[in-house]
Amino acid sequence: MKSKYQVILDDMTTLIENGAYRPGDMLPTEKELTEQYSVSRTTVQRTLNILVDRGMISRTAGKGTFVAERDAAVSPASHSGEPGPREVAPERADELDALDSPRLGPRDAVMILPNHQAHVSLSYLRGAEAILKPQGWNVITFYSRNRNENVWAFVEKLERSGCGGFIIYPITSDDGHGALLRAHRRGAPVVTIDKNIYGAPYSSVVSNNYMGGYAAASLFLDKGHDNLYFVSNLQRSDTLTERGQGFKDALDDRGLPLPDSHSLEFPADDAADVQKTLVAFLRGIQDSLPAAVFCASDMVATQVYRAAYPLNIHIPDRLSVIGFDNLDVARVICPPLTTIAQNFFEIGRQAAIALLRAKESGGQCVAKQYLPVKIVERESVADRTAPTAEPR
Repeated sequence: MKSKYQVILDDMTTLIENGAYRPGDMLPTEKELTEQYSVSRTTVQRTLNILVDRGMISRTAGKGTFVAERDAAVSPASHSGEPGPREVAPERADELDALDSPRLGPRDAVMILPNHQAHVSLSYLRGAEAILKPQGWNVITFYSRNRNENVWAFVEKLERSGCGGFIIYPITSDDGHGALLRAHRRGAPVVTIDKNIYGAPYSSVVSNNYMGGYAAASLFLDKGHDNLYFVSNLQRSDTLTERGQGFKDALDDRGLPLPDSHSLEFPADDAADVQKTLVAFLRGIQDSLPAAVFCASDMVATQVYRAAYPLNIHIPDRLSVIGFDNLDVARVICPPLTTIAQNFFEIGRQAAIALLRAKESGGQCVAKQYLPVKIVERESVADRTAPTAEPR
């Protein structure tokens, strides 16, 4: 069994690496951590000191403990102790001009991912490599830092380098600068993952987000919940829209339409504003608890957890929560999060197959694939059909 400090260390590391706590975010106090993990203050201090030594957090006397700003990104493959692919992760798109133009060949596939979430990025990469490497291809990974302008700049620069094609995780569902379309027309196959691009004449591989939302609503209803909510951050993409639509349609099919007042969408630009919005939302529904909330992603779910804590809203007794993605953070938050799992490895694998088909057909082979999802039940949903499921 792990020592107590190692449990805390692993949990905090996972939460930071997966973005539940972002650079600059304030972490729980020593007192809160001692209560959460039922350990001594000395154990908590030992754990925090290790995180400071690793450069993951910083501590300021009289102010608190904060997630440290990160420098250059780490290749996802390095998390497994294996050599990682070549990568670039500029802070701004114009920094591309300062980079040496990589010399790529027709068997170099460029994979552009948004960030360094170890589990997700590594799964996409390994899935693609499982198909491409036996065919003599290399996969070179770049990171956009969740910025569309970086995606477009990468494509513009790298398409001229002679690469064999692109597997791209777009930030939104539009190709605002037309960079992807131009690359496609010039003969560099493009395959998108996670999102479709509106009106795009190239292939995509995405999860069946609609059915994931439908499954979340069905689980809540099967567990006896009737006071349901949908919470999402605002994004210009079909991904979150489809999750919400599946959730609402499942309720319609069971004769419990979701009122407009039970949907909350918030901008995700400022972490402090997000928390204020969610605290206000939970405070507004306190009188109608118990309730059940479907969150459009696991990261939104972790923000709901954080907002519930200061209001003393206990999960799942007073508030049941389902997320989407099955990130590592879903396993380690307390209580562990019920979520909709995507098969990131298979998405990467199918994207590589689509890339090879597009290459062979000169870009004429276009397919939109929707891969199945599955629900992973943990401890964040109360069973209100059971006689012992009375709220505290």
